[in-house]
Amino acid sequence: VLGIIHDMNEAISKNDFHTINLYIQQLGITPFFNKKQPTPYEEALNLMWYLENILYHSMGNIYNFIEREIFDNHLTGVAIANYHVSERKISDASYDPMPRHISIYENNFSEGRFKLFSSNKMSAIIKLLTGFKTPEIIYDGIDDGTYVGEKPTEVDRLCIRKNTTREGAAVRFGNLHLDHKQSWRPWPGGPATTDLAPHDCSHATFPEIALEASPRLPAEEPAPLPETVEQKCRLTKPGVNWGATEYDCSKLSDYGLFKAAAVSTQDPNERGFLYRLNNELFTDYAEKSRFIFLPPNTQMAYRADGVMDFPVGTIISKTFSLFMADGDRQKPQQIETRLLIKRKSGWVASEYLWDLEKKEAFLFLGGAVREMRILPHGKGEPLNISYGVPNRRQCASCHVTDAEFGLGKLTPIGPKAKFLNWMPDEKHNQLAEFAQKGFLKDLPKNPFDVPTLPIWNRPETGSLDSRAKAYLEMNCAHCHNPVGPAKNTGLYLLTTVPSDTVMYGKCKPPVAAGPGTGGRSVDVMPGKADESILIYRISHSNLAVRMPQLGRSVAHTEAVDMLEEWINKMAPEKCIK
Repeated sequence: VLGIIHDMNEAISKNDFHTINLYIQQLGITPFFNKKQPTPYEEALNLMWYLENILYHSMGNIYNFIEREIFDNHLTGVAIANYHVSERKISDASYDPMPRHISIYENNFSEGRFKLFSSNKMSAIIKLLTGFKTPEIIYDGIDDGTYVGEKPTEVDRLCIRKNTTREGAAVRFGNLHLDHKQSWRPWPGGPATTDLAPHDCSHATFPEIALEASPRLPAEEPAPLPETVEQKCRLTKPGVNWGATEYDCSKLSDYGLFKAAAVSTQDPNERGFLYRLNNELFTDYAEKSRFIFLPPNTQMAYRADGVMDFPVGTIISKTFSLFMADGDRQKPQQIETRLLIKRKSGWVASEYLWDLEKKEAFLFLGGAVREMRILPHGKGEPLNISYGVPNRRQCASCHVTDAEFGLGKLTPIGPKAKFLNWMPDEKHNQLAEFAQKGFLKDLPKNPFDVPTLPIWNRPETGSLDSRAKAYLEMNCAHCHNPVGPAKNTGLYLLTTVPSDTVMYGKCKPPVAAGPGTGGRSVDVMPGKADESILIYRISHSNLAVRMPQLGRSVAHTEAVDMLEEWINKMAPEKCIK
């Protein structure tokens, strides 16, 4: 719901009535307020009332609560510590361990959960010096000038003002005086003092940060009027409706891509042709039907690296179908059709969901999750999945690259030479056929000059190492590359990166993975798949752990088995922590 509201807000700012209307319709089928489905108008009214009368008025209070409420701590609310308290040697002579310019003000403290015993040495010292009911604010007092050194300057003082408990009482304070040359009884530091008077001060606020003005973006063209969209999307004759490519039509059939409006898996109209990839992105065992539609008198141009160079007006269609557990085992059901359309402004993604009767697919920009029970590839045991339909913004998670296309620009992933250069029917090279039919130009005459990849689940096409890398390139490298969304990880799963390098994950510790590590220390532990983060994440279904995060809800078990074999057959190596 929040994603729809966010996108609808953008549409409102552009006076894009057509898109606003579509988003309101999406809101109408979300179970946000009622168990039974409300009308779009009722749902929109409910949401607008909620935003105007509750959420907007609550945000300030929520923010203030987060900023000022300190509660449910085991020991104390706020602790100010000098690094010397760790008793570790400081090797950097330029490092200053003293906390400076600290200001604690206008907070509300509530009593924490009392814990008498603790294995933590510092916790025991605090309780022994201040009493078992520890103060809300603790200061270690190291080098504060009480026993060692000089009093801090005014700008470095610890200032504590206007703090209270939730009951309105003044907070308690404890300075432990943990100086190097002072000890009280058998304990380091002390005796603790509780006087807040030396800390009754305030610091000047930091100067306001002035940001440089961002460069002006080119003015966007005004959104088309609803009547214009309706007129351009009206299919007046058989064949592809090329005049509609600049618009988000409400029905897939408005584009006239297929001879039968209810079938998007075969029989494309003129200038449309099927293409198949030697390695596919796994999407919960969905069957995929891919087509390219080129405008009249145009061709796509060959590129050795990256996607083919497509003319403006190109439409790339991909339909996702699933074998349902209670359905026809010979024929999968169409679930969704995704379009990538190259407009004058660049590539645009549109999502169409097929209705229950599978007679029409309707524009669906808001995204959805559908619980389904399927048969993987029409055989085997039934499998429960949470099939994710992406919203338009989520499409950018995989389809945007920074280096070649600039910020915010989408690009296709699949139609690259290395994925297209093979013989799907075991007889004819796919790229050569495209060139012969006039769809592709600039294809090298020597087929050995065209890059290709082995097929991950066909051992006769390549070594285990090359097949593992081919699978990871298709399923992971659109993010894990030097300019992708996961560039900061330093893990680049491109086939051009040697697999025995840290860059490809060998003995590489994660930059930040949180629960995604599963307690493992490196991405790829040679010879030990069960100790590799890569295997842990691709075999997991939990959203906080799994990779890729979008596009699947269950593990691709056949591929996981192959990747485990790949890592287990690596020469064992002890990774240095």
